[in-house]
Amino acid sequence: PEEAVPDFLGGSAHTAHPQRCPFTGNLVGWHWSQIPTRQSLDVTFTEWSQDDFSKVKSSNFQLPNCSLAPHDMALTKNCIIMKINALTMNQVPFLFNLKGPAASLSMDGQSPVKAWIFPRPTSPDQFEPFGVDVPACFSIHFSHGYEEDDETGHIVTYFSGWPPSDSKDFLGAWGGFAPDFAKIPPTFLWRLEIDPIQKKTVSLQIAPGSDNVCTEHMLVHPHFVSRKCQFVYGTASNVVGDSTPPNGYVKLNVEPKKRNGQQQ
Repeated sequence: PEEAVPDFLGGSAHTAHPQRCPFTGNLVGWHWSQIPTRQSLDVTFTEWSQDDFSKVKSSNFQLPNCSLAPHDMALTKNCIIMKINALTMNQVPFLFNLKGPAASLSMDGQSPVKAWIFPRPTSPDQFEPFGVDVPACFSIHFSHGYEEDDETGHIVTYFSGWPPSDSKDFLGAWGGFAPDFAKIPPTFLWRLEIDPIQKKTVSLQIAPGSDNVCTEHMLVHPHFVSRKCQFVYGTASNVVGDSTPPNGYVKLNVEPKKRNGQQQ
C-alpha cells in the first residue's frame, strides 16, 4: 500500500524472516531504521492476526551499539531473540560507490558478540530487554527457539553460523571473483542456551548430532518454531565435514530421545 512505501531517504526496512507462532497463529515480524548519530537501531516488533492480517500489537525499542541490523530472529512463546555480530561498516567507500555494501563491512572474528532478548508484543510477561555476552561466533539464520519448561526457564536457540576466526573482512574467503571452497570455513548448526534470570550465556556449542556437518538454511516443522524440537532440516555440503557447494539435504537429530536408558 502507498502509505507503507518509504521515503527516498530514510524510512525503514522489514526482515525477510518473519515467523508464525505455533501457539497463537500470529505472524511475528520486525522492521528497523538506523540512528547513525547514536550508533543504534530503532526496532519495531509487530504481530499480525492469522485471520485477516490485521495488526494485533506492536512494541518499539532502541538497540544500543548496533550500527548494522541483525539478519534474523528466533521466536519463543514469550520472547524474541536477536544476535548482533561483530560487524562495522566503512561508510565512505560505500557512499562514494567505491565498494558494495558487503565489501564495506569489517569483521572481528575473535570478538564476543551480543544476544538481545525482547518481550514479544503479545506476551503477558513484559520485561525490560537485556543483552547477554556470547562467545565469539557469527550467526546467520535461526531454525527455532524455545523456553525450557522447568524452574530455570532457560532460553534455547539453534542457529547456523561460523566458528571464531582471525578474519577482519566480512567476505573473507568468500571474496574475489568466485568462492574458493577450499578456503571457506564450514557453517555449523549451533545451540545457544541463555539464563534469563542471571542474564548470562549458559553454553554455546555445535548442536548435538551436528558434528562434522556443514549446513545452512535450517528449518523445523512449523509446529515447532517455538518449541523443543527433535529434528532440524537443512541444506548440506556434498563432502562430509568440509565447506562445499550445497548439493543435498540433511536431517539432524538435535534433541535425542532416550529409550531404555540409551539415546535414539
